[in-house]
Order: sequence, then structure tokens, then C-alpha cells
Amino acid sequence: MILLFLLLFPFTAPGAPNVSKINKVVNYLERTKTNCEYAMFIDMSIPSNEKRLFLVQLDSNKIIYSAFVAHGIGSGKGVQLTKFSDKKGSRCTAPGLYKIGRIYKGKNGDSFEMEGLEKTNANALKRNIVIHSAWYADEEFIKKEGRCGNSWGCPAVSEESLEKLKPYLEQNILVYIYM
Repeated sequence: MILLFLLLFPFTAPGAPNVSKINKVVNYLERTKTNCEYAMFIDMSIPSNEKRLFLVQLDSNKIIYSAFVAHGIGSGKGVQLTKFSDKKGSRCTAPGLYKIGRIYKGKNGDSFEMEGLEKTNANALKRNIVIHSAWYADEEFIKKEGRCGNSWGCPAVSEESLEKLKPYLEQNILVYIYM
């Protein structure tokens, strides 16, 4: 049912995930018999000085929220991500589907573990890849520097964005990072 809806009403917002990206999430949910109302899509082909994180309500095909998000310093120090890697110590962003795991207070405050669901991100837990807030993902920093700062591989967002995303991250939610 969701798949048919998505094919009939594709995204139209600039930068929004296309039908193939949505289908990948929906297919995973159907294959694993997982119930998931929301998914987060992070399009790393979009420069870091533009919003490239999209929280989507899957049954309505509606973007609930969008935000700036950092990529790992090993993936490129500039505005554009230049490479992916899941290698420990690479400080890169890794592509693929993730599910949110344990929530804890880390050195960056509330942190949401990301469990990699594919070969391309299978080391996410070992690499301590989490969604957390960071001062370098704040809109004021981005305006001043012309880009979002870099993390050590985590999809870091501003403190304000994390507060808005937190209720969704505390639910059963998937995250899809792609280019």
C-alpha cells in the first residue's frame, strides 16, 4: 500500500529523496516485517551549506522536517562530501541503511547509536557512529563559514535540530545515507 502511494505521489520538494530512495526503505521494512512510520534521509550529494537531512512520514510522503547535517572530515573538509568509507579510523561518513539503537548521554550530549544494516556501514557500532548535536552544524556557523563543519564520521546536526528530531529518533526509525 505504501509503495503504491509513493509511486503515485513522488516527492516534489527540492533535494527531497526520490522514489528509488523511498522504495529502498519501504522494501527493507516489508522484507523484515518492521513497522516504521518515519524515516530519515540524508542526501550527501547536496552541499553541507544546504539542508540535506529530510525526516519523512512514510504513509503521507510528507517531509516533516529538514536540517543541515555534517559529514565526516575524512569524507572531505569542504562543503562537498568526496568519498565514503566504513573503515575504522577513517573519520568518513558511510552510506547505507541504519537503524537507531541505544540512546545515551555522550560528550556531545544526547547521542543516538546508529546500527549499520548493510555491508557499506557494518562497522558503524564499532566506529561509534551516532547522531549527535554539534556547534559546527548550527545555521550561524554555516552562514559565517559558508559550510557545515566536519564530524569524525557522524551525521551531526545543530542542537536545535536534535531537539526537533529527538521524538522521532526515540521511535523505531530508519536512517538512509546516500549520494
